[in-house]
Amino acid sequence: MPALALAAPLFVLLCAALFPPGSVPHAGQWWPDTPSLASLQRAWSLAGMGPALGWSLLIALSGMLLSVVVASLSALAIHLSRPLPRRLFITALVLAASVPYTALWLPRFLLFNALGLQDTPLPLLAPALLGGGPLLILLYLYSLRHIPMAQLEAARLEGLGLIGLWWQVVLPQLRGATLAVAFLSFAAFWGNALDPLIYLRSGAVTTAPLALHGLEVLGQGELSVWMAGAVWLILPILFFLVAMLPWLKSQESR
Repeated sequence: MPALALAAPLFVLLCAALFPPGSVPHAGQWWPDTPSLASLQRAWSLAGMGPALGWSLLIALSGMLLSVVVASLSALAIHLSRPLPRRLFITALVLAASVPYTALWLPRFLLFNALGLQDTPLPLLAPALLGGGPLLILLYLYSLRHIPMAQLEAARLEGLGLIGLWWQVVLPQLRGATLAVAFLSFAAFWGNALDPLIYLRSGAVTTAPLALHGLEVLGQGELSVWMAGAVWLILPILFFLVAMLPWLKSQESR
């Protein structure tokens, strides 16, 4: 049932994208009389989906890698700290996760504008420098509880520093958490539609959500083209999920 609930909207979206450009389905019609890929081609050309998908992929992959590294290292440092500082750090992370994202719009805009970073991808990658978000650090912290502290202390007695401990001992045992953080951060950076609207003004850098937003000007008469643009946007996420399936099956067999 959960899979059906997720697949049904994607199926409806794909069906809508197969309507020819300019055609408006009547009430209750979900499958076109003559399915066509013309709307997908039109959305690709009108929105400039090629460069936009390239920029989104670069930003999402960079943000994913940075988020995994920063979140896992931060969680390990907190996990190895003394009990009182550890509780304070965890409390701070929970409070930070409770701050509405909209409350940070204006301070972030003023900061990046003062640094001259407008119209660059750097403001879009800024959350990755904080681990992609407090919840991702907390996810790693929860997973670290399953690694015996004696094992970590023994590794440190053998001369491993924080980076060596992280790379040789911790990450190999947190593959599930790392995969979850990687997917969540990739999806967050890939689907980020608000920050590009705020920081990308000149058009030199255009992400896929920003390109999809530009298709709104076509109006209801080109609904199929707009839906086709959304199909282009979700394809990388679907590929990511399909690529995960062999790994998930191997984990279930253990």
